[in-house]
Amino acid sequence: QRWEISRVTVMFRGSPVTVALEGIFAHTANDIWVAGSIPMHCGGVSWFGYDIQLLVGAGATVSRMWGTTQEMYFVGRTGNIIRYANGTWQRVESGTNADMQNVWGYIDHSKQTVLGIASSPGETKVLSVSQLGARDTFAWPINQRLRGIWMSNRFTVYVSGPGIWRNTGFAWRHMSGAPQTQFLTSVRGTLENNIFAVAWRGVLAHFNGASWNQYSEVPADFNFDAVAVSQNLVVAVGFTGGLFPDRAAAVIGRRTH
Repeated sequence: QRWEISRVTVMFRGSPVTVALEGIFAHTANDIWVAGSIPMHCGGVSWFGYDIQLLVGAGATVSRMWGTTQEMYFVGRTGNIIRYANGTWQRVESGTNADMQNVWGYIDHSKQTVLGIASSPGETKVLSVSQLGARDTFAWPINQRLRGIWMSNRFTVYVSGPGIWRNTGFAWRHMSGAPQTQFLTSVRGTLENNIFAVAWRGVLAHFNGASWNQYSEVPADFNFDAVAVSQNLVVAVGFTGGLFPDRAAAVIGRRTH
């Protein structure tokens, strides 16, 4: 299978720009969204960038996203939540100035649940998000920041940061056995017995429903910022180096049995 890495260039206020990308969400190979301060979309041939500061107001910036072919939610710094549906952009009131670190959702029998993480020094919230606004419905119990979120169903939520935490609708519980030496930057899965988490310094770990296993063969200088899982494929991406990145880093794994 062939893999390609390419830059995304779009016209922005009359000039071509190539921005640093922070997030990606693909419905199909011909329906892909990326974000790097502005949202950009590819319908199969070329990329188009949306000037959301003109569309929804000054200060709008986005870095992560989740959604369906009918409705997308984008989140970014200083509490930004932006909704896109039916060709219309809408600013969603988040109720916070904390940076929106991530967003994820789940659809079950036409019932959609969307959750976002707002987390900056001194404030961390797990927000329920809709076109009407965001509500702090999952009281985060400790004074530590979060970065990643994933849902296995409407009622079971996983977050990453100081370890992996799980909420089934009643309270947050810390999952024992997850890597503790690093701040976990992302968590994703397909089922509750197939969950991955990543961190800096080569941390790539898998939960099989009973225990966590960390892959020791991953290079220790790989600093992972995100992980994605689909069927038998897992991809973790990040960079090498310290606070000043040296080059991009990616690990691709496949389940063989």
